[in-house]
Amino acid sequence: MIEFFSNAMRNFGNLFSSLNDFRGIVAFFIAFAIILGVSRLLAYWIIRPKFVLNPAARRESTAIWAVGLAFAAFSAGWWAWGGIPGGDNIGTWVAPSALMLAVLGALLLAFGLGSQLRIEVTVRGSDGNSDAAASQYVLASIEQIGAGRPRGLSYPHGSDASAFVDAVLTSGATSDAPKWLSAILNAARGLLIFPPPWQIEVSLPNTATAAVRITRNGRKADTELINYASFLPSSPKEPTGADAKRVLLSGVAAFTLMTLTRAYPDLRDGLAGATSWRSVTRQVLASLPPWTNDSACRRSLLANAVDEDPGNKAAWLGYLVNGRFGGSEKSLKSLTAALEELRNSLDGEADTSLDMALRIRLLKVLTTGYNNLRLKVSRDMQAAVIHQGLEAATALMQAVQQAGSDQSLAGTRVSDFAVRMQPVAAQLYLHVHRLQDAVEGPLVAHAQDLSSLAREWDTGDIQTRSLRYLYSRACNALEENQSDHSGALHDLEIAFGLEDLKESAASDPSFRTLRSNPAFIAMASRRPRLKSLDALKVHASALEAQGIHSPADLLKRFGSDSAQDWAKTLKVSEETVKWFKGLCRLEESCPDGAMSILWTNLLGEEDIDDPEALVKFANVIGTPSDDIYGRMVATAEMRSIDPPRPEEIRSWAARVRAGAGGARPAVSETEGSITVVDIHL
Repeated sequence: MIEFFSNAMRNFGNLFSSLNDFRGIVAFFIAFAIILGVSRLLAYWIIRPKFVLNPAARRESTAIWAVGLAFAAFSAGWWAWGGIPGGDNIGTWVAPSALMLAVLGALLLAFGLGSQLRIEVTVRGSDGNSDAAASQYVLASIEQIGAGRPRGLSYPHGSDASAFVDAVLTSGATSDAPKWLSAILNAARGLLIFPPPWQIEVSLPNTATAAVRITRNGRKADTELINYASFLPSSPKEPTGADAKRVLLSGVAAFTLMTLTRAYPDLRDGLAGATSWRSVTRQVLASLPPWTNDSACRRSLLANAVDEDPGNKAAWLGYLVNGRFGGSEKSLKSLTAALEELRNSLDGEADTSLDMALRIRLLKVLTTGYNNLRLKVSRDMQAAVIHQGLEAATALMQAVQQAGSDQSLAGTRVSDFAVRMQPVAAQLYLHVHRLQDAVEGPLVAHAQDLSSLAREWDTGDIQTRSLRYLYSRACNALEENQSDHSGALHDLEIAFGLEDLKESAASDPSFRTLRSNPAFIAMASRRPRLKSLDALKVHASALEAQGIHSPADLLKRFGSDSAQDWAKTLKVSEETVKWFKGLCRLEESCPDGAMSILWTNLLGEEDIDDPEALVKFANVIGTPSDDIYGRMVATAEMRSIDPPRPEEIRSWAARVRAGAGGARPAVSETEGSITVVDIHL
């Protein structure tokens, strides 16, 4: 047997030592091509679309096909040398031995290459041409869903979307090669190169529909028809533009990833329990502009996401915290209870590191939720609520520490996210500790004191902190000392470079004691204010054409001329002009200047849009006949607005009766303070 293999290797080497024999070279490539073709056919039958591979076997697939390729080359060369006329034939063992090696090599190649987790995406427009930009967008979206490329997933050379930018959606890039040349190249590639087992073919016949066909080793795995209207109901007109295309391609990415999870169950790790591609698509869209900037649309997307797939924990977190951080004690108790349930479900996962990013976000909003609840409960209940917040803050610190030190996460987006979260987690942890020191009554000792680590994370120059961190620090500073405005104003002046933070600050109850501060009012200005009044939006353009941009402008200008003159100028009735004045007088009389627009809009939704209506409402608020205030609070919670308290409405009505307007008096200190949370920190 040793002599047999010795002769075989010697004679196999002779083939390559005498390459001047062209017939041997041709025979070798013919044999090799036959083995590759057989491997393709075997993969078609062995690795079916529903064939499931466990993680260990999938990790070994590269080694398997490499060994199979070596066997195929060896057997092809052996056969080619033995088949050359006049060659030194080693006997009857050549043909059967080479055949056995060829079969073994073909089987290994078929199993290794056919089971690889490699995909190729082809998107074609209505003209039938491939759209390279859209294909890249699908690949980039698959990465986005899992905050990084799903483990083990690879793309063909040249299709890596790691540097992909959303703006290429408008380029419509296609291949410049002639169709006949592309056809020849594709045929040659199909013969000599094993293509990615997973082929995703997408057709976009119009901007409202996408047809998806997924195959594995040439056999159909699944198909789907994706409609724009099923995610974002539109106007009767067909949607157009990049936004509509983005919706369809996001659906394609989610559908592709969920189809892959059937064959590779471990891909579900990191999807936060999601099993429905429609739910994932809605969740992704809720985090993308322009939909994330529309609170009603974002909430609708997240609500439908959790309704479609109740197991999608990431969608649940987004839905629960969307517009739920203001309002009553009852509402905050309901929110924190729901977040605790979600946290318990995450704690039950076998491998908690796979959902670490979601866990960190959840613990952050839960800690803040308890801080908010503390401000609403009675004094004798505050100690218990602070203890719950301290427990959540401790778990947050531990999660951030674990994610940052876990070697399996090193270099991933989760690890980078954990590093960015260190100062935020430290700040919350130290903040809750300071609240504990200030409150009366004993607290149950927590499991681990992380104060020294928190102080280490919370040190550093301002340049090492995000703007959202500075915003959050201003909130916490005012909760601890409501009379010290200087530090908060310094942080906010820098943080307000982000427009969404400026908009949040105008209605953030944490800044209640700042709202009468001229510096804060100037920084958080919401100009032009007249357009912000819902009741006047229809007339805003006509008024601005007359140089009227704010309620104060209107009251000043309307006071100098008669109602009849303004009615002719604006082409409205005199009663409408009087209503304009009453509405603006209502806004200008609000005792809280930073909230005047938002609160006036809240009143307007209940048809309280003039001074007389406000006075009537103030007389009945809090009585059994009052059925308005509860609705106002619910609306305010939906919009993340701190609603006016009954005493503030009565003060507002008193100012209206006294004919007050213009400058507001200083607001007395209150204990009401809620930190609005951005879960994307």
